[in-house]
Amino acid sequence: MMYYWVFVVKDHYMNGDLVSALDIAKERVGGRFWLISKRYASMKALSEGGSAVFYATGMDGRFFVGDGTFSTSPKPLDIEMSMHAKGHPSEKMTHYIRFDTARLWQNPVKVEDLVEKLSFISRKEKWYVYFRGSLRRIPEQDYNIIMTAANSQP
Repeated sequence: MMYYWVFVVKDHYMNGDLVSALDIAKERVGGRFWLISKRYASMKALSEGGSAVFYATGMDGRFFVGDGTFSTSPKPLDIEMSMHAKGHPSEKMTHYIRFDTARLWQNPVKVEDLVEKLSFISRKEKWYVYFRGSLRRIPEQDYNIIMTAANSQP
């Protein structure tokens, strides 16, 4: 069974400096990986692969910024991957997922524009709480709504 996901990245603090969520997302998408924590409850569901949208939140705003697909299980950080786990909160991550495909969109999609249409957000006035943590499983129809919005951008 294939699942659909939102992989979340937020602004990071590194040596007292702020690094934007978008810069972190660019590094991860460029390397076709995403860092996650072993504390994530649905780790087993991740092992079956899936499709994901990337969500960045921070000083630049809150946007869906890209998408990707993966087919391998999460793996513990090795020496090479641990070099990417720099700054807070990445330094708390223990595992990573390799993406088969990953891309950033030319035009990010503002989350606020889709809140009313997304079924996994039941409390629309507090939509931002649904993006806490590093990832969230979402229904296929919500994934399709996000992807349609991304593909209809100018």
